[in-house]
Amino acid sequence: MTLATRIVLTALIGMAGSAALLAAATPANGRSQAALQPVLTVLDMSPLVVRGTRFKSRERVGVVAAVPGPNLQLFVRASSTGRFTLNFRRTIACSTGFVVFAFGRGVGSPYSVTRTMRVVPPGTAPSCA
Repeated sequence: MTLATRIVLTALIGMAGSAALLAAATPANGRSQAALQPVLTVLDMSPLVVRGTRFKSRERVGVVAAVPGPNLQLFVRASSTGRFTLNFRRTIACSTGFVVFAFGRGVGSPYSVTRTMRVVPPGTAPSCA
């Protein structure tokens, strides 16, 4: 197992644990914590284009697409409204399932404070319909 694969798997496991903790910590008044979490959306597969929303203003975000072969990783700075669109410039086959996840670091913060993940099963991306 390569170092990159281990990093991706460790991040995915950590995100799954974070999601479980967030679900358990939903306030008693019924407001969902998920509404406050960042969101990743796959806009296109040819080339792979990902949109992020609900990130912190001007946050530096690393986005990784765990695809067959070498993983794709790019960094971007979210806008003042917490949005970004990222073009990986690589086409992903519609028959390929993959995971896209993002990790962010707020302005002035040395640690990752935002994590989100999107699982894309084979044939379910918008341009594959």
